[in-house]
Amino acid sequence: MGTRAWIGYQNEDDTITATYSHWNGDPNGVGVMLDQYYNTPDKAKEVANLGYISNLHEDISQTKKEAANQIEPMIFHNRYSFIRDMNDDIHIEWGYCYTRKNYWMVYEGKSNKGLLLSKVVSKLKRE
Repeated sequence: MGTRAWIGYQNEDDTITATYSHWNGDPNGVGVMLDQYYNTPDKAKEVANLGYISNLHEDISQTKKEAANQIEPMIFHNRYSFIRDMNDDIHIEWGYCYTRKNYWMVYEGKSNKGLLLSKVVSKLKRE
């Protein structure tokens, strides 16, 4: 069974473009990959525009190659609707959003409280 996540990018108009990630969506998996390899606006936007990924790798071409499905990315009106819809979806356990201020936020399913991904990953490395 996968640990599913949404990976979003906050656009200039506040909408969120997001990709569905099927495997390893927790901070130890997708979170570490986003923090280490997708921590610029261009890279964050690229992964959010994929639409569907099976697993996130440090190399985006490998991520694309392994995708089991090809679907369009999701579009949300704003970060609030991204979080609300994530909480309403029983299958999504984690949400990540790259903000216009150029940092990743992470949300655990059924929670509206976002945490800075860099702090979460830093804590994981110390454990």
